[in-house]
This record gives sequence, structure tokens and C-alpha cells, in this order.
Amino acid sequence: MEHALPLLLQTQQAAEAGDFELPMPHAVHRLDYRVGGLLLVAKTRKTEVDLSAQLERHSVTKQYRAILVGNVREKIPTRDRNKPGVASIELPSALMEIQDELHFLDGEIDNKQCLTAMRIVSTTRR
Repeated sequence: MEHALPLLLQTQQAAEAGDFELPMPHAVHRLDYRVGGLLLVAKTRKTEVDLSAQLERHSVTKQYRAILVGNVREKIPTRDRNKPGVASIELPSALMEIQDELHFLDGEIDNKQCLTAMRIVSTTRR
């Protein structure tokens, strides 16, 4: 990966009119850094501004795949419509279709409220 990343960050096309290429790719945000999350990188000023605005509006939707150890079904509740933090969340349409299969974790990280929706795709035995 350390050899591939510089190649992926190379400029591939000229910036749009009214935009300019940054001298070096700029790290805009480290999403979910507490769990080793994704690093957002901008190559142009316009992209940097657009990504920053989306993060400020909280309009970024993240989707992950994870492998967990243990029996998650027993420890994490499904959506409880009576629980204010979970019941009040407006789910994206893709999640509305599978809302009965979702499990939710809610709590605080770094004094910020966070909610994780997850679906168990498959399980195995050790």
C-alpha cells in the first residue's frame, strides 16, 4: 500500500475552470479515526471546500464491512422505536428497506453523540 498510495494521489487531469490543483494532496478529514477509519484527501481546492462543507453539514454517509468476534445478536439491540436516540433517527432509504434486520449502537465518542447501524450478514462457528 505504501507504494500504491503515491501513485493513486497523482494528478490525473487538469482542474476545472475556477479551481486550482493543490501543491500536494491535502488530508481533509480522518473519518472515524478512533476505529482506524478512512482518510479523505483532496487534490484540488474545490474538492477540499466541497468535502469540508459536506462534513460540516453532516451529510456524509459512511458504510463499512467488519468482521466481529463473539455473538453480537445477544449483546446489541435491534431498533427500539421507544428509545429517543434511535427512534428519532431518519434512516436513508436503503436502510429503511432492511430496518427490521438492523442493530444499533449509540453512545458518545470524544463527547460527541454517535450512532452506528449494523446488519449481521452471516455468522460462523469457531
